[in-house]
Amino acid sequence: ALHMRDQFIKAGLPEPNLQDWVLDETIPVPLIDMAHTSGTTRMSTDPSTGVVDENCKVYHCDGVYVAGGSVLPTCGHANPTLMIVTLAIRLADNLKKEFAENS
Repeated sequence: ALHMRDQFIKAGLPEPNLQDWVLDETIPVPLIDMAHTSGTTRMSTDPSTGVVDENCKVYHCDGVYVAGGSVLPTCGHANPTLMIVTLAIRLADNLKKEFAENS
């Protein structure tokens, strides 16, 4: 924790206010490697800069859609769940409309 604090200071960032439990070296702190899928199937209006269009349809693949966090171009500081649900609902509405028109 102190090493991380020192790196913040070295980078010119505000010094973190470390809680006592963080400084207590008798408490094990698990460090795990995690990754987020944001941006792996990026949404874009141009297939040269993205994988899906604004309707979550994969470019150049008829009938293939992606509705998840991977279409978000960047990852924010908060959980993206509500945005993902919104994208899924919008995709469902678009698919229902498309299938109704083609029936």
